[in-house]
Amino acid sequence: MPSIRRLALLSASMLASPCWAQQAAPAVTPAAAESDGAIEEIVVTAQKREESLQKVPISISALSANALETKGVRSVADFQRVPVPGLRAQGQGGSPLSMILDLRGITTSDTSQGTVEPGVAIYVDDVYVSRAQGAGQQLSDPERIEVLKGPQGTLFGRNAEGGAIRIVTKKPTGEFGGDGKVTVGNYGARTYVAHLNLPEIAGFSVKLDFLQDELNGFTRNGVTRLARLARQNAFGRRNITGYRGSVRWQPIDAVTIDYAYDHIDAQATNAYNGLVDPGAVPNPLYVRPSLLLQPAITREPSVNIFPKKSFTELYSDGFKTNTRAHTLNMAYELNDDITLKSITGYRKLIYGGSYQAGASLAFTPQTGIRTAADFKPVYADQPLGIDPTTRVYAIGGNNQTIDAVNSKTFSEELQLVGSTDTLQYVLGAYYYHEKVVDQRVGTSSSILFTSADYTQFLAVNPFLSAGVAGDGRTTISANTRTYAGFAQLTWSPDFADGRLHLTGGLRYTDDRKTFFRSKLNGLTGSTPTVLLGVTTVPTLQGQPFSTSRWDPAATIAYDISRTVNAYFRYAQAYKSGGIGVRSPGFVPFGVEVNKAYEAGLKSDLLNGHLRINVAAFENQIRNRQLTIQPDPQNNPQLTDVINTPGKTRVRGVEIETILAPTRDLTLSLSMSHTSYKLPPELLALNNLIANPAARSVYFVQNTPRWTGSAQLDYSFPRFSFGGQLVAHIDYSFASDVIGQGRIAASAYVFPVEQHEGNARLTLQDIDVGGAKFKIAGFVNNFANEIYPAYSSASDNFIPNSPRTYGIEIGAAF
Repeated sequence: MPSIRRLALLSASMLASPCWAQQAAPAVTPAAAESDGAIEEIVVTAQKREESLQKVPISISALSANALETKGVRSVADFQRVPVPGLRAQGQGGSPLSMILDLRGITTSDTSQGTVEPGVAIYVDDVYVSRAQGAGQQLSDPERIEVLKGPQGTLFGRNAEGGAIRIVTKKPTGEFGGDGKVTVGNYGARTYVAHLNLPEIAGFSVKLDFLQDELNGFTRNGVTRLARLARQNAFGRRNITGYRGSVRWQPIDAVTIDYAYDHIDAQATNAYNGLVDPGAVPNPLYVRPSLLLQPAITREPSVNIFPKKSFTELYSDGFKTNTRAHTLNMAYELNDDITLKSITGYRKLIYGGSYQAGASLAFTPQTGIRTAADFKPVYADQPLGIDPTTRVYAIGGNNQTIDAVNSKTFSEELQLVGSTDTLQYVLGAYYYHEKVVDQRVGTSSSILFTSADYTQFLAVNPFLSAGVAGDGRTTISANTRTYAGFAQLTWSPDFADGRLHLTGGLRYTDDRKTFFRSKLNGLTGSTPTVLLGVTTVPTLQGQPFSTSRWDPAATIAYDISRTVNAYFRYAQAYKSGGIGVRSPGFVPFGVEVNKAYEAGLKSDLLNGHLRINVAAFENQIRNRQLTIQPDPQNNPQLTDVINTPGKTRVRGVEIETILAPTRDLTLSLSMSHTSYKLPPELLALNNLIANPAARSVYFVQNTPRWTGSAQLDYSFPRFSFGGQLVAHIDYSFASDVIGQGRIAASAYVFPVEQHEGNARLTLQDIDVGGAKFKIAGFVNNFANEIYPAYSSASDNFIPNSPRTYGIEIGAAF
């Protein structure tokens, strides 16, 4: 309670501070901002209605279409390079397609599982995106991205525990026109983007979008192309093709119907897992299998040197993602004050492939077994790549799993949005249904050690091994149905001259799931005869999960002046329960609940040329979901998810400032500080374990203590032909952070960090035959700073992307 009182006192001081109580100029409109160089006003719909970003009593970071292009943000994955205060983005295992999003200490350490929910909700045109697989795909044509920080359980519901990311796409204009661009860069980067608006016909407007994005990869896969190695792709490779068609129909002035269809096909390999020099691990309790058992494998001398090639040729297939999405949004203005909305979404995701760990995990000794008797290829039409009589003394360098996640979701939301002179209200009902199937083949390796001293090894295609418990096929299906109703009311009483705003909201959710698992020679192990094609009866298990809950929110906001306002907010949200796909006991875990307090101040000063936004928060997290490794040394890929006891507290302060001293110059600075306190009940568990090496160290993963960024944008005087040079440069950093929530005392995880800068120079507004052309040059990570961007409980690391650069040519008509 003392921390809550401190937040309340802070908010009271914001409300009463005389330094902010000066009479300010009227709010700056976008047209006025453009004419006198004031900061651009961004309109958001974070509360289900259009409002100025500065008027919403929620901590929000919003990027307009212009800011997204300037910073080179084309997907949620780009938030790894262009961070938002409080938000940390990582590719799961170095994958550019499957994202880990952590916001204000609300984390999900393993988003690869189809039965585990994220703690940050992603919405595209107000339709929920359920799976992290595919979340890193390129966006077709975003109008803006809104990052809503803090629990958003009242208006957005399940899994908005840490916040929500809203992606709003551009709608058809009804006027003929279009734009496109071509980008080429190092590492074989090629991007082609095109957008076309067709003229309105009979109230129908149509917009077509196309995207092609390719990258050859950052790390070469060995030196020699092996004819019998089925897949030998480079690491960090991607190939994404996307189409989008959208239609807007306005049969009458009061009715707007928007339909969109998204079609995205993506292929990508994970970034290379570097095996680090033995001297780089300081933990004396950590017995490193790679040091003791893999002396022939070349190690990287440092985590600050980018691996140019893998230590040998490796099987690297990567992942393929197919996304199909239908979105239907309808709005009917009953009168000037009341609007009825319907939001319907259907999304289908097919995700599959294998993860290449690059020899850093799952080293398993063998006893000289012969391949002909003990191994079965996963791909029956492809050879193993070794002689059948070869004896195997160890398995290492693995494709951790061959995964397949199929998800189908349908959602329907009805909203009634209205207002009176002193009231604003939102009423809504929500239905959500998802069927997801997660299928895995465990421990399919691609390195066989063929000498007893482990100095000789061969790269082979994936196979199933009878020598490792956990091999075989595991299929888990989950059927989810969610029903919810919500309401939010804001009252601005006359007695306060409309400057006081009292908001209350409440959401009821009924969340039900059914899980079913089928194991064939699964986590409990089986006999080799299963792998040789003998039919056996799989182990079948079923588990239900359900929760019914109320999630409230309340806000007190006060307009100190027309451009300065302060607020104090309480909100609650939850992350739904689930079940771990690798859980030995197949026991569901419960919901995680975040009760948060936030005090904030938003201000536009100096006639709209200076913006200062400050927010202080405390999250109180109960039943925190934690991914653990029951046996990190002998079976590191075996994990489970549990609910931790007690209350975890995460506290922080975020500051965002923008200064536009002239029409041509804009400076931006942001800073955040976050700390956490783990519950004593969790720490006390170690006292029950007699062996110190068997104890654990706990963290709130991916939550750096300090983050910051600086940005400069400058527009040079126009040339005589009308063109103009525009320059952009930014730099960001994040202090060291652990990427896992629990680490065995005998294990080690390299801390991940961030510090890199990006720059872009654009010559725009080149008039050629009525079309506007632009040419831009860019460089990302211009200092080529290399650091661990992802790390698991082993002596490996995945680096950030090295320096990339390129040229972009675009045109609009």
